[in-house]
Amino acid sequence: MISSADFEQVFRQVSVYQVAASGRQLVPDVRWLSWRNWRTQAVKEVLDDVPEWLSGAVRESVTGGTTLAVDSVPLKDSTITVQLTQGIGTLTAEDRAILVHRIRLTLGDGNTEYALKVTGDGVDYSDADAEVKLSTEQPSVSVYTLTGGHVVSLASSSPLRVGEVPGYDDAKGFAFHSAGGAVLRADGIVECLEKDGSACGRMFDGDAMSAVAAGLDGEIWAVADNGRALYVSRNRKESEIQLPWLAAGDVVTALAVSPEGERLALAVSGEERNGVLMIGVARDGNDTVTGLSKTPITVSVARNVGMLTFYNDLNLVYATAPNDEDRHQEAWRQVVPGPAQVQRLPDAAVVSMASGQISLYRRLAVLDDAGIVRSVSGSLDGSWSIADSQVTALGVQ
Repeated sequence: MISSADFEQVFRQVSVYQVAASGRQLVPDVRWLSWRNWRTQAVKEVLDDVPEWLSGAVRESVTGGTTLAVDSVPLKDSTITVQLTQGIGTLTAEDRAILVHRIRLTLGDGNTEYALKVTGDGVDYSDADAEVKLSTEQPSVSVYTLTGGHVVSLASSSPLRVGEVPGYDDAKGFAFHSAGGAVLRADGIVECLEKDGSACGRMFDGDAMSAVAAGLDGEIWAVADNGRALYVSRNRKESEIQLPWLAAGDVVTALAVSPEGERLALAVSGEERNGVLMIGVARDGNDTVTGLSKTPITVSVARNVGMLTFYNDLNLVYATAPNDEDRHQEAWRQVVPGPAQVQRLPDAAVVSMASGQISLYRRLAVLDDAGIVRSVSGSLDGSWSIADSQVTALGVQ
C-alpha cells in the first residue's frame, strides 16, 4: 500500500501516444513511471507492444527490433537525445516517421515544440517525422440540454435555443451535436433527432435502451436495456456490439466515449466486476466502429457508479447514483488509469453529467434532480454556477 501523496511524489504520469487503427487519431496510453530515469523508461514503453485493452483499437508497434542503444535518454543543453539501435534504419520511411513522432510526443507530454535528437547506428533521424501531422489537439465539444421542449446550447454564458423538441418532458437521457442527436424516452426507446430537434424515427430497431451517450463526430452510443450489449449509430448506420468478457451476473449501467473516440469507459455492476472499466474502440479508415478490444482494464472499483464523462483526453469524472434514502452520492476524478481524487458535487442530487466548451473554457456540467444544470468554472475544484435553470427533461431516472 502507498498513499496517494507518496505515489505522486515517486511516480510521474506519462502518456505513451499510440496511433489509432484508422491512422487518424492519437490515443494517450497512460503510464506511471518513476521520476528517476522517466525518459528512458518512456522510450522503452514506446518501443514495447501495445497493452491488451487497446489491442485492435490502435496500431501494433512496428519497430524492426529497435531498442535503446544505451540505457539512458539524457537532457543536455535543452536537447533530449535518444540513441537507438540500427533497427530503426530497416523500417519504411512511414513507420520510422511514426515511431519518431510517438517518441517526440511522449517525451514532450503531447508537445512537439522542444529540441529532440534521435539517432540510430550513427544516422540522425531527428527530422523523420517532419511531415507527420498527427497532433494531440482536442476537438471542441459543445454542451446541450433538453429544456421544456427546446434543445438549448450552453456554449456561452447565454443559453441559446437551437431546436424545438416537444413531448419529452420525462426523458431519461439526451445526446446531441451540431448535426442532430437522440433522446432516450421514458419507455426506453431512443428517438433520432435532426439538428432542429425534429424527430427522425426510432433508433436501434425500436429496442429499449437504458442509457445513451454521444461519440466521435456525432455518433450515438447506447446500452441495451438488460445492460448486456452496446449499440452504436454513425451516419444512420447502426450496429450491435457484444461484450463476451462480461460475466453472467454483470451489467453495464453507463458509458462515455473519449474525445478522440478510441476509448470507451463503462460503469459495470455485478457479481464479478464492480466499478469503471476502459476498453479500446476499433475503427476502420472511415472511422466506423468495427468492434472493441478483447478485454477491458479496470480503472476504478467504486460501486454503484451511475454516470461518467471524459473531462478531457486524460481525465475521467464519475459519480454514484443517488440512493433512495438520503440521496447521498460520491464522485471522483482521475487520470485513467491512475489514483482517484474526490470530485465535489453541488448540494442537490446529480442525475447526469457531461463535459465540453462553455464560454471558451472546458467545463464539467451536471444536472440535478430539480432540473438545474450547473457547471464548474475555472477548474474541477472551482465554484459551481448555474448554466440553465429551466431543464425539465433529462430528468429523474
